[in-house]
Amino acid sequence: NADIFKKVYGQILIVPTFNIDMKKAMEKPYDASKIKKGSYTGMTLIQPFWVTYEMSGDGIMNPQMAGYYEPEYYVINGSTRIHKSWVIKVITGVCPDILKPVYYYGGIPLTQQIYERVFCAEKTANEAPKLALTKRLLIADGNIENMAANPTEAYETLKMVLQVRDNMGLMIKNPGDQVQQIDTSLADMDALIMTQFQLVAAIAEMPVTKLMKTQLKGLANSGDYEMKDYAQTLVEIQENVYNRILERHYQILSMSEYGKDLGLQIVWNPID
Repeated sequence: NADIFKKVYGQILIVPTFNIDMKKAMEKPYDASKIKKGSYTGMTLIQPFWVTYEMSGDGIMNPQMAGYYEPEYYVINGSTRIHKSWVIKVITGVCPDILKPVYYYGGIPLTQQIYERVFCAEKTANEAPKLALTKRLLIADGNIENMAANPTEAYETLKMVLQVRDNMGLMIKNPGDQVQQIDTSLADMDALIMTQFQLVAAIAEMPVTKLMKTQLKGLANSGDYEMKDYAQTLVEIQENVYNRILERHYQILSMSEYGKDLGLQIVWNPID
């Protein structure tokens, strides 16, 4: 869920929860020794619109300071004030300092990054059935001046022609009239649709074969490179996101269950 909401909002806050009052302890920098035995109950996700932010003096005045323009305290729902060291903030799409207040001091949501490309891909896919039904253009001789002079009659005539214009219908023409039908080729339509979804997959950092549950075309491309690149992305997420969460979780859990930090290490199964 943390990874999902991170993509939706550009950030998610992960905060430990306890069955005792820890407000005073959590207003100060993180100290594992303050965790009482049997008090830890897990972690909760805080979505950014429930949070207001407090900045320190150096945090907004000194660009050379580590963590510049980052909140010093998070105030949850106007009541609980938590020091940043107790909070694990996971972000996506890092944004510059000047935009941080716009994005709740987090990152740029994946939903915003990908919206236009998803819209274009879906629009292109929806165009395919329309093209299949309207790809035949019928051209017939006609007197443009007469049609302009009698638009109502011309419209009714064209409407009648359109009602019988399909593969099961019959069209009648005057002797000598030229009637021809032009077909729009749909040969590359599938490639065009997949190209649009490949752009979607690129922003999502996923192979299009996994995103669309389809196989790559052509004998030359097996998809091995794409899957290896995706595996590297997953390893990066494990190391930079999940490890931070699990290390803090196991440290607090050790203090709560055993009264000391057991120094547990995170070992992941191979991605492939």
